[in-house]
Amino acid sequence: MSDATKDAGTKIVTPEAVASYVTVFKPANNDKGEPKYSVALVFYPSKETDAFRLAAKKAGIVAGRKKFGEKFDAMVKSGAILLEGGRGALLRTDSQEKYPGSVFYVNARNSQRPGVVDADMAPIIDADEFYSGVVCRAALTAFGYDREGNKGLSWSLGNMQKVRDGERLDNRSKPGDDFTALAGGANVGMDDLLS
Repeated sequence: MSDATKDAGTKIVTPEAVASYVTVFKPANNDKGEPKYSVALVFYPSKETDAFRLAAKKAGIVAGRKKFGEKFDAMVKSGAILLEGGRGALLRTDSQEKYPGSVFYVNARNSQRPGVVDADMAPIIDADEFYSGVVCRAALTAFGYDREGNKGLSWSLGNMQKVRDGERLDNRSKPGDDFTALAGGANVGMDDLLS
């Protein structure tokens, strides 16, 4: 089965979102000790976000029906699987406290490293260029899971594209924010710095 056939109806490209908890260059261990690449994508009010919300729910429904068959619709109706809501939902709408002004966020992860490119499609290899706070787009694939009694829907992380720089969420500053060029360069003495 080709990837296109396998992902039919479940793969989606997001509109602009703010990346948070970025781990796309080196995997981090999850709660089971498995290394995964991951990101939280935070969405703010816009027409594109509204369209994505509908498309994401449709992708989730397709993925859920592929995984759970005829039982899926009843699972959603009973609240056993959430398309939107809090912990365990495909679209996390409990985002206001963490991300004021946002509409929802999604968590996506994968054991395979995503391709990361800039707005001109040039590969980004420097982790400092793609950070928590960057504005990006991502290719995501919805899937259903049934692990250790937990059933639900989630997102597999595909490729990512940096759209533009954003306000850093990790409170890390750029050197230019902390320093200015020294007159005379590296040959400035201690007396000059203290005067």
